[in-house]
Amino acid sequence: MQTKEIFLRDPLTWKLVNEGVSSNNIEDLDTLRFELESFVCEGEYLQGMRRILQSYRDNFKSPEQKAAWISGFYGSGKSHLAKVLRYLWTNFAFPDGTTARSIAHLPEEITDLLTEISTLGKRHNGLHMAGGTLKAGTGSVRLRVMSLFFKSVGLPEGYPYAKFLIHLKRDGKLEAFKKSIEDQGKNFNQELGRLYGSGAVAKAYVSCSSHLKDPSQVGALLRADYPNVADVSISDMRDTIREAIAANGKLPCTLLVLDEIQQFIGLDAQLSLDVQEVTEALSKEMDGRVMIVGTGQSALNDMANLQRLMGRFTIKIHLKDNDVEKVVRKVVLQKRDDKKPEIKELIDKNEGEITRQLKATKLATQSDDHLAYIPDFPLLPVRRRFWERVLHSVDSTGTAAQMRTQLRVVHEACRACASAEVGAIVPADFLYDQIANDLVSTGEMQKRFQEIIEQQKTKLDGALRSRICALVFLINKLPREHGTDLGVRAEPEHLADLLSEDLVTGSTQLRQKLPTLLDAMEQDGVLMKVESEYRLQTTEGAAWEAEFRKRRAAARNDDPLIASRRSQLLSKGLDGALGNPSVLHGDAKERRKITIHYGEDKPEQSDSITLWVRDGFTVPEASVLSDIRKLSTDDPTLHLFLPKLHADELKSAIAAAQAAEETLHFKGNPTSDEGKECRKS
Repeated sequence: MQTKEIFLRDPLTWKLVNEGVSSNNIEDLDTLRFELESFVCEGEYLQGMRRILQSYRDNFKSPEQKAAWISGFYGSGKSHLAKVLRYLWTNFAFPDGTTARSIAHLPEEITDLLTEISTLGKRHNGLHMAGGTLKAGTGSVRLRVMSLFFKSVGLPEGYPYAKFLIHLKRDGKLEAFKKSIEDQGKNFNQELGRLYGSGAVAKAYVSCSSHLKDPSQVGALLRADYPNVADVSISDMRDTIREAIAANGKLPCTLLVLDEIQQFIGLDAQLSLDVQEVTEALSKEMDGRVMIVGTGQSALNDMANLQRLMGRFTIKIHLKDNDVEKVVRKVVLQKRDDKKPEIKELIDKNEGEITRQLKATKLATQSDDHLAYIPDFPLLPVRRRFWERVLHSVDSTGTAAQMRTQLRVVHEACRACASAEVGAIVPADFLYDQIANDLVSTGEMQKRFQEIIEQQKTKLDGALRSRICALVFLINKLPREHGTDLGVRAEPEHLADLLSEDLVTGSTQLRQKLPTLLDAMEQDGVLMKVESEYRLQTTEGAAWEAEFRKRRAAARNDDPLIASRRSQLLSKGLDGALGNPSVLHGDAKERRKITIHYGEDKPEQSDSITLWVRDGFTVPEASVLSDIRKLSTDDPTLHLFLPKLHADELKSAIAAAQAAEETLHFKGNPTSDEGKECRKS
């Protein structure tokens, strides 16, 4: 029996349409169908969807809807959950007549809640949804949010163009206007994009107007009535959205998804305030019909800029690691029920071969591994743990996306062994080919290493030599610091444990062959032996540089670290510049101490003079000025505002300094001349 026959879906007959990456900006129907079919409504995905739907239902008669925040590491499925929810909300219909709810595999409680939402829609002007990333738009936060609503009703995303069409439709002239342009042999969308200068638009507008007869006057008129603005007021935004999606002045039951809010805001305090303002307006001032769902990598209380949103996004959903495991098992690894007994029998017969792998390491067989043997087969639990640790070690920036990486890698692994007889297992080095190019592009792997691994394929025993080199590289990416060392070493025993490919034939022959082959590769200068371990041949300088680049990339993507170090540097610099400040006060020339207060919280009153220091990296200048204006003229507090200047350069410098410090600590005091030179540099 071939391995592909044990799966519910033959891995050779289907592909991962979206490569495990869900985007709220892409609406390809084939991708959407796959995302609905593959959605696993269990664990936190189930809890999150339930809480969002229940909240909308329960607050429907209230003037305000609560907003929800979905958080979780990169690739945890935040965007997937939010996108699926959008299309389930309206029960999106595909051209073939199937609907989102009929495609998705949903538990009864979610189906019932969606039915209740549909009932509300039937009674209250229908259902509507909009969504995407704010980063994909242009202009202010208000303009970007409006563009999502415009897109959802088929309007152009640009504010003046959309508002122009909204007003034509309101006046019952849109169809006539469009027909007039097309009768002139012009493309409607292209001419609309030239709103102020299009002759076809001018003629069509005159044909629909009862008071304007001269087409030459139209351009100036439209420019005045529908200017291309950089921002609008919150009331203009609210009214325009209402005009765009309402029917007969009444709003439908609406879900708005704002994906990747955290990435959009970054460290910009003003953007955080703008998102807060927009969320509050849409939640409170849209007749209780609009609910907002936002997503971000961090929980709201993890970063200062996100903490400002806590009062607005009160439904908090956090996705966890074990949710990813459930998705991979359901989407890629799900087995046929009638084949499970055969898999169990195979594992029982060869359990000794399984439990010997990586013995005496932190990745060794665990007491609950038996629960994963059938769900994860042909991937063994020991090797899955190895993959997870390697991916974590090479993904210090947090951008390699865990779910999307695991879905893609596991799917490709199943395809690779699909035609082999049952008993074939996925070797640990399989991961290398799936991530090698990404490692080179991110600086985690030197291009020369990739070339060395590839060159081995041209030699005797080339396939095995190449696999050995790849596995040696992966093992040496695992942490070795005290407390994090997993005990896995690039030694013959562990290499054989992870390279074996078949439970039935076992690894005996491989274990016999490896020592001789490793010696030959050492003689060829491909590997170097350090005590009992093997490493790819390299220079110490390259290792130092790679470590520094890795840590610098991690620091640049660690916003809380950058913010903390920046605050420390600013306060240290200011303290150094001011020293121990004091002033002579009154006729008696009494010296009074000046106390420096940092942060956004108002300082407490004291006998000393207080200097309240704030900076533009954490709070907008306008907010500081507003706080000052509210104070009494008798208030003795002094105010100092440090403007936000050279933000990117400062961030790069902080990341480099942090990386250098960590690299020096990690590498310690080398004994070789090359190592000493590296430390000195």
